[in-house]
Amino acid sequence: MTISIATVEASVFQAHEGACFQMSDEQGFCVEVCLKRCCENSKNRAPGAKRVPFSLEFETVAEGVPLFHVGNFSFSHPDIGVLGPVCAGRILNPASPNLALFQVVFG
Repeated sequence: MTISIATVEASVFQAHEGACFQMSDEQGFCVEVCLKRCCENSKNRAPGAKRVPFSLEFETVAEGVPLFHVGNFSFSHPDIGVLGPVCAGRILNPASPNLALFQVVFG
């Protein structure tokens, strides 16, 4: 099952915080990541927008993960299906420098 990027809402992911997902790209990179946070941002909702903006943060062990900043990745979970490809950026993780942190933002 593929999750529609156009209509996906935070509620799809909120029940899966802490769960493992597979993060992959079209070049064959694949790593297990943990959904660390799903955060809605209702203050930035545009008038007439169909959904509340939200972001997802996925975390994994940094060792062996390329030091890229942005890329197109798919995220899959057996219970909810596949999301993507979507643009994910590696963001700073000063609290846990041994972990790679990726963020996906939905407007």
